[in-house]
Parts: sequence; C-alpha cells; structure tokens
Amino acid sequence: MSNAFEDTVVAVRQEAEYAAALMCWVLQIVASQQPVGGGETRLSLALALESAAALRLNDWEMKHLHIGADQGVPSAAEALSALSMRGKSGVPSAKTGLSLPERVFCTWLRTFAHHAREELCADVTVAGVDCHKLSDKELEHVADFLWAHRHAGRTQDRAGGEHGRTQ
Repeated sequence: MSNAFEDTVVAVRQEAEYAAALMCWVLQIVASQQPVGGGETRLSLALALESAAALRLNDWEMKHLHIGADQGVPSAAEALSALSMRGKSGVPSAKTGLSLPERVFCTWLRTFAHHAREELCADVTVAGVDCHKLSDKELEHVADFLWAHRHAGRTQDRAGGEHGRTQ
C-alpha cells in the first residue's frame, strides 16, 4: 500500500470514529427522553446514522464552514427538520441517490483536510482553492502557517510523550 493510501484509510477510520461518537450522543439523548419504567424506544440504524450526519452538518455550520447545496448536502436545519418529520412519522426516507450519511461522508472526503481534526483540533476545508492560481508567495504563507501550527492539536501525556498522529 502507498503511504497516501494508508493515510487516507487512517483518516477514514478516524472520521468513522467521530461519526460513531455522534451516534452515541444521539442514542444518549434518545435514552434520556425515556420515561422511568416506560418501555423502550426503537431507533433504526438508518435514523441513527442520519442523525449523526445531520449533527455533523450542524457541527460544520457552527464552525462557519458552510458547505451547502453546491456540495450536494442540505443545510443542517433542512437535514434536522427532515429527520424530525421522519422520526415522528416513522416513514423511512425515499431512496433516491446517496443517503445523507453517504453524502456527508463524500463531502468530508473531497472537501476537508483529512487529519486536521486530529492534528489541529479543527476542521479545515481545502476544496474550492485553485492552487494553480496562487502565487508562490501565497503558497509559502500557507505552508508557513501550517508548519507553525503543526503541533497545535497535540497534547503531552504524563510521561512526556505526544498524543496525535506521528509522522
């Protein structure tokens, strides 16, 4: 396997872990809404995955990373509204093209720096920039900024070692 391929596989695994954490958060909210001794609420896997995807869209928007319809995803408000209506009616979404979780993942894959959340504790978009139109000086400024902040998301453990992606 090439190093770029291995890096992409690691990044996809980390994104899946983040989506799983969002799903756990959704499930905790659903469980907290249960009346004491009041039976069980069933949440389909599709609805849980869609909830996590809608929360991911909301997360991006809260960080002012407005992706929008040009990337094939709805706004967080639209996704959450559709999700709420489907959750109340119990009617699954009509399958036309990719599901919301698939579209959100594809958007992340082609739009975001794959290791930014781990290394910088931030989501960083990289799509939409035509690097061929940037001058060498502008590219040097971007490289200098990234190099200066390369350790921003890493923390020291008690033994003095770094946590974060190793080179």
